[in-house]
Amino acid sequence: MNTALKENERLKALASFNMLDSPRESDFDEIAELTSRICETPIAVVNFIAEHRQFFKAEVGLGVRETPLDSSFCAKAILEQEFLLVPDATQDPRFACNPLVTGEPNLRFYAGALLKTAEGHAIGTLCVLDYQPRQLSQLQQDTLKVLARQVMRQLELRQALRERDEAQKQQAILNAEITHRMKNTLAMVQAIATQTLKSVQERDAVDALCRRISAMGIAHDQLLQQDWMAASMGTTAASRHPAPTSNSVRRPRSRSPCSFTSWRQTRPSMGRCPSPAARSTCRGRSTTRPASRCFG
Repeated sequence: MNTALKENERLKALASFNMLDSPRESDFDEIAELTSRICETPIAVVNFIAEHRQFFKAEVGLGVRETPLDSSFCAKAILEQEFLLVPDATQDPRFACNPLVTGEPNLRFYAGALLKTAEGHAIGTLCVLDYQPRQLSQLQQDTLKVLARQVMRQLELRQALRERDEAQKQQAILNAEITHRMKNTLAMVQAIATQTLKSVQERDAVDALCRRISAMGIAHDQLLQQDWMAASMGTTAASRHPAPTSNSVRRPRSRSPCSFTSWRQTRPSMGRCPSPAARSTCRGRSTTRPASRCFG
């Protein structure tokens, strides 16, 4: 991959975290303060390297939020694999002519651990600086690297939460559209059923069908909450078997052959013949027919 393409990918990775020009946050401020204390340096910075500038998400001892990229130590640090240590900048040809070294604030020491994404893009550093040449112990270097990884964990967590919130917004829009269409469909089905079955004598069966259609709408609303796992199973189960209304209380059915014939014509998919004799009368067939083949 050529240098320009790699830089474009790096900048895209940086932009995905939405950190540039964001306000200060205590989570990052605390990491910068802890880094300064552990490394015993007057300056500690959590910074991100943009296209033409470096932005300080958190800083101790600087008092500014960004500086030009031309004089940035960190712009050189992100070219390293993981860590850059500069004991004396005046003795390092990469920084000896840096205006921050030759003039105010006369920086001499720099150490930075890279902030790297899971894809390997270096988007910034957690770094410390001093006005005097110095070294870091191995423990201090290792701690700086660990804290840099913690900064990345914070960034990744915020990114995941933003993506989750966006996904929930999109799901809410989709749910609203599904609910609208489902209610329209159920209303149409109920209207067709009511019109088609208006001549049926067994009104309790018709009422039961209408209640079932209404129950489907209630169950649908419950399961399309923001989190379907939060749906009330009690409400959903109750919608499956709603209490009958006063107008739809079932009346005892007569078991006479005539009434059974009428019942079978309106409810052809439920129940069994009450007896072999009734079965013979209803069907006009032999009572030796196996029960398993009886209607229902």
